[in-house]
Amino acid sequence: YYDSAAGSYYTASVLDGDELVLFGSGGTVAGDDEKSVCYELFTVLDIDGNIVRRRLNESDIFSYCDAAVKVGDVYLVKEHGHGNVPELITFTKKGERVNKYTYADGETTYIIRDIYSHGDKVYLSALKPNYESESLGKEFEKFMQKRYDERDDEGDADVTTYGYDFPYDMSADAELAEFFSEAYTAVLLVCNNNVDIKKAYSVENARGEKLGVDENGNLTWQVIRTDSAAFAPPQVSCCNVYVSGTEFSFVFSGEGKLVEKREIGSYSMSY
Repeated sequence: YYDSAAGSYYTASVLDGDELVLFGSGGTVAGDDEKSVCYELFTVLDIDGNIVRRRLNESDIFSYCDAAVKVGDVYLVKEHGHGNVPELITFTKKGERVNKYTYADGETTYIIRDIYSHGDKVYLSALKPNYESESLGKEFEKFMQKRYDERDDEGDADVTTYGYDFPYDMSADAELAEFFSEAYTAVLLVCNNNVDIKKAYSVENARGEKLGVDENGNLTWQVIRTDSAAFAPPQVSCCNVYVSGTEFSFVFSGEGKLVEKREIGSYSMSY
């Protein structure tokens, strides 16, 4: 759904009674005497598709709205800017930006991957980082530097390839697979109408991804296990690593109890 304003489009919605609430992003391109403006777009439509109310909230960065749910009397929206960690933002029914939420365990802030309303609860799929750096990218650089240092001690390191000669060996790399496997813990969070968030379930050495429902109306949670990893050849790929894994679907009842774990099949990622 595209808005009439230039550079604006909607990417998330919530059905609230007989109204459809749309969340989107937009911006204007800077002219000769103007600066670029980014904003969050909030529009409410009635059952006939007519605009009931509309609001623009200016933002410092261009943010994408990935998902939205209703929590109590507010809307909880997952959004992220280019290269930034996703954020949870609440909006009033008038479209006013209220609060920003995070979930942390000590000094570790979880990365929210998806949000979903099921029954009278809202669930959040999250990743708990198991590394010290503020980003996986920095942790990967440390991992590669360590590999280089180890090979340099043997006197055959190539400084331009962190200790690996071209072409890269595309066979499975046990250390690399272990690095990506242990990078995250998959965590399922749940929040009430006051946006009080707590942990409901976790899976070590895995990634938590999409949430949904199955044919029986039960909540489904996509969990990815890393099985193997290999370096990508820089001559033909813009990625650093190819990761192979197995996709599972964890199924929860309306009461939030795990009732089944289904193996879906192979799953491929790149980094």
